[in-house]
Amino acid sequence: MNEHTTKSSPGGSGRMALWIVLALALAALAYLTLGLAIPNNPLYSDRDSNGISKYQFLEHCQEQIAQAPEMGEIRSALVAQNMLGEDDSLRSEMLLDSEELVDSISVSTEPGQSWTLGAPVRMRSQLTGKPLLQVYSQCHYDREAGHTVVTLQPM
Repeated sequence: MNEHTTKSSPGGSGRMALWIVLALALAALAYLTLGLAIPNNPLYSDRDSNGISKYQFLEHCQEQIAQAPEMGEIRSALVAQNMLGEDDSLRSEMLLDSEELVDSISVSTEPGQSWTLGAPVRMRSQLTGKPLLQVYSQCHYDREAGHTVVTLQPM
């Protein structure tokens, strides 16, 4: 008599349990990523309602400092005071660390604007790297024009 014909294949129920555990693990991972991690990310932003992501806004703020209208006035004043040479240019660096910069970004209450950021900036000589002065930068994203606007003020 053949006993093997009445038994089921070994591991059939164990394989089904393994698939169920795997599916539950994937569901938990998706919930943790989409439900908890992304909204709690400090750079998370609603691009549709703000016109630009918070990360892009921060990058644009840092890049636009050199094109700020006040930069020419600052450079001229430093040249007049013999703090900066005629053939030298200015290099800017935000003084807040990354976490402080991200925490400083907020949603503007002004109409037509979304993100806003105010931060101190150090101006250095491009040639020597010598720190020359500090100014305060104010950035905001103009949703209607689709670009970041930077203004510099003395501290």
